[in-house]
Amino acid sequence: MNDFFIEDSISENDEKKATASFLDLGRMWQPIGGFDMQEVIDEYKKVNLVHLQTMERIDKIILNNEVTDEDSDYFEELDLSFSKMELDRKSINLNGEEITESILHATLIETYNKSKIFFGNNDVYQWKVKEKEYKAFFIKLGQHVQLMISTVGRLYTFQTDIFKAFDTNYKKYNSFSEVCDFDALLYEAEKISDLTQRRLLILNMYVGARKLYLHMTEDRKTESLQTEYENFIKKCEEYLELIDFQIDNASKSNSMEVQQPLVSALIPSSTFKLAPKKKTDFIKVISAMYDAKIFVGEDGKAAANKQELMVAFGNLLNDDFSKYSSSLAQAKSGSETLYMKTFETLSEKAMDYLNAV
Repeated sequence: MNDFFIEDSISENDEKKATASFLDLGRMWQPIGGFDMQEVIDEYKKVNLVHLQTMERIDKIILNNEVTDEDSDYFEELDLSFSKMELDRKSINLNGEEITESILHATLIETYNKSKIFFGNNDVYQWKVKEKEYKAFFIKLGQHVQLMISTVGRLYTFQTDIFKAFDTNYKKYNSFSEVCDFDALLYEAEKISDLTQRRLLILNMYVGARKLYLHMTEDRKTESLQTEYENFIKKCEEYLELIDFQIDNASKSNSMEVQQPLVSALIPSSTFKLAPKKKTDFIKVISAMYDAKIFVGEDGKAAANKQELMVAFGNLLNDDFSKYSSSLAQAKSGSETLYMKTFETLSEKAMDYLNAV
């Protein structure tokens, strides 16, 4: 009893319960001097597993639109919790102060990554919006309402604590994919049938990844980490482009008549089209040509409307470039190396042609 900050009137049984479920009472039950490192590792692993299973179960319920009796029993018995555990001085002296962050990263990284997807944002201060959406879903569903909204509330509270414990500027991780895993993101995105909501999820993670990279100090931006970052950004951009294509086609199929700007009639359609995944590259090139005043209007003066020019080229290639600015913005928000790669490739091909016999 002397190892804990508790009242003498608390029974030994109560103390055991509190120690086993210290997460619900938070720092009140921290032992003087902190926990042994193995205790922290074991507890965090258990927390990680419970949180992952809880999120997976909620995802399944939403997909099936039903809370079963089995689900109800599971959540009634659920030991959902988290409290950051302080290490004892011996563990810190042997391993250094940074061992606390290393333990977090080794034991809770899966929950940390999944929570960003589950709550739809890299910014923890935006999670409250998603929590309200989940609660509204279960209220509307009308099955075990109090149990489900209580579970969502607890999940939000504890995962917010986990997220903040991590510190998003964590200096010790070895790869960018540990923080931004595109395969995991794609798996979650494909569960969302609404294309607009799916696009929002990808865009939020895309923006969050860029913010994370921008906040890194230069010494942390190793060549391998930069490559992983650029690959993640590129995959997000390509997937966003695919979603935009799906949305555009869905819109066209639902309309008997698609309104096109008058300029679309200026250039007749053709049998040509862009190669897969080259739309953004083409838009970047045409945009640069426009800025270089290569195009002129009927009056012989430099073209003064990039939107009309883009729509005209889209009509020529049986595509829709009316949202070209979004593609440019996404491309521009990535790294300079990735953005300029298109122009470097064109320069190389031009040089090949120039040097050809």
